[in-house]
Amino acid sequence: MFVFPAWLRFGAVAGLVVLAFGATSATADDAPRVDAPTQGSASPRVEDDEVHVRVLTLHYGSRYGEMLSPVDAFPSALPGSVSGRRKSGVATTPGFGTLVTFEGADVDSFDFLLEYPLGKRVASYPVGQTRSERELWQAASLAAEPDDRSRLRVARESWVSKLREADRLWFGSGRRTEAGLMVDLAQKATVDVRLKREGDAWFIGNLAKQSVGRTGVFVPSETNQVQLAILDSVSSDDVGDDNTPGDAAEEDGEKPPVIDKSTQVAGQALIAMAASALGGSKPKVMQALPKTPPRSDAAFQGTPLELSSPLTVSAAVEQYLAAYDDLGDFERDYLTEAIGATMLQERAIVVYELTPRDRERLRTVEITPRIGPISEHVWVVAVDLDPRLAEKIDQYITDLGDESWAKRREADAALRGLGRAAIAGLERAKDASDPEVAMRARRIVADFKKQP
Repeated sequence: MFVFPAWLRFGAVAGLVVLAFGATSATADDAPRVDAPTQGSASPRVEDDEVHVRVLTLHYGSRYGEMLSPVDAFPSALPGSVSGRRKSGVATTPGFGTLVTFEGADVDSFDFLLEYPLGKRVASYPVGQTRSERELWQAASLAAEPDDRSRLRVARESWVSKLREADRLWFGSGRRTEAGLMVDLAQKATVDVRLKREGDAWFIGNLAKQSVGRTGVFVPSETNQVQLAILDSVSSDDVGDDNTPGDAAEEDGEKPPVIDKSTQVAGQALIAMAASALGGSKPKVMQALPKTPPRSDAAFQGTPLELSSPLTVSAAVEQYLAAYDDLGDFERDYLTEAIGATMLQERAIVVYELTPRDRERLRTVEITPRIGPISEHVWVVAVDLDPRLAEKIDQYITDLGDESWAKRREADAALRGLGRAAIAGLERAKDASDPEVAMRARRIVADFKKQP
């Protein structure tokens, strides 16, 4: 049997790799999925025999770290028995995570696929078939009333009870049925939005290479009230290092090539063939997207914010959500309650929506066969961007040694609530001259490290 020389085998396989990447990437943006989500916030047209699928994600965002919704950041809002690796909480108020609701006609059978190449699954309910970076709910069904499959027992005051009372279809999968689909993901991404304050003036900047979508800045004002500024988008600020990857191409008016998921899979397969042909080991699987190094926290000019007069928290969130016509009454109330719950502490909160391009970098949804239009949104709730936060942390650490036991307890709880934002200050406080401060700081840091 004739065997091709090694150099010829290598050349042929390498040519296939080049052709696969070149041919596919050139048309990647020209071939939308059949079930591509509705872009923007306009309510889509839904036919009588169709289902309006709403996929709504709230991510906990911190400038400290490289994950959205890290497992140690907050307790789960899912029913306790399905909270996964996240600490179980009292799920009376909606929390961070993805909620999928269905409104429209009954469906006998369809497949729902969620892929998250830059994420880690924490929990889901009902549970699908999990694989690396994906979860599949196969032969799922939708009905106006629950069938004889089991569902978890939840407290009457739970937000899940409110979901069950809403006019939404029941999602059946495996041995479970529920009035929606809930997924908890931790995803690799940084928070690059920043706030600055000069006197009474507030400014917002974006240190990332790409813009973010609709943004709301909620600044605490009077008791239980906030001032609100809304921007349709926040563009990238022209600050940071000049030598980050892609800068030269962008300055020359060229955009770096975009490689979609199908290109990536084909390319990986061909690279594996090449390695096998040459007798090498299987290469490591590539990241779904190359990571863009975050820009440094250099001084930025930013965009000045026009803050409203004081509003109640719920009224402010409702104003921010007013532009999203594709939300139903339940979804609007759900988001108002979930976002509003993050504003109980006296610090400015920034809520911004990821652009469709960035959203699909984190995760994609596919439904087969098509059952109707999909509305998708991913919001990041950045909780520690207030420029006054460092001063507050220092004060809380000082209060750990206060003569008043009540004040010490209050400071302890406040520092625990700040999470990652407080760790650097607490690490320094472990060597404080006040033994009470040092002891409490060591205890809080140790408790942080025990969290899953």
